[in-house]
Amino acid sequence: MVPFEGRITSTTPKGTDVLDFWHGGAERWRVERDGELQYISDGERTFCRDESGALAPLGGRGIRMAWVTAGLGPFDLVGQSGILQRMSRNVVALSTPVEASLGGRLAWSTQLGEPGATEADRITVTIDDQSGLIIELLSGRGATLNVSRLSTGPIDDEIFHLDYP
Repeated sequence: MVPFEGRITSTTPKGTDVLDFWHGGAERWRVERDGELQYISDGERTFCRDESGALAPLGGRGIRMAWVTAGLGPFDLVGQSGILQRMSRNVVALSTPVEASLGGRLAWSTQLGEPGATEADRITVTIDDQSGLIIELLSGRGATLNVSRLSTGPIDDEIFHLDYP
């Protein structure tokens, strides 16, 4: 697993949400909103904010992540034997991946959707060339997801620690 951190900004017609995140491999995650811890997992115990705003243990499985390696590229995600094709037989790549740049980083971009999908029913996916992470999703219906401040490399284990009984 490649450790990484960054910021996710999602925008819908209802508003914008910004989350800072850290992933240290081995199911270790930390997610914050405006500097306030929202989700944390040290790989064994997971906590998240409940409806009342309190940090509480989370039962079951937390955030699940596909294996992310530096060797993952756009053709691993799209095409007849790609990950997305195996996940859904209805969603296909509607365009050939093309080289792009996002936030000064080399990336690859392609459109996904059902065959014959209208522009409104398509999603444009941009994949970071260095990490293989999806760093942008653009919906034909006006929703966006953008990863900025992306950094890969070792993350201090202490960031995934929470003092909780």
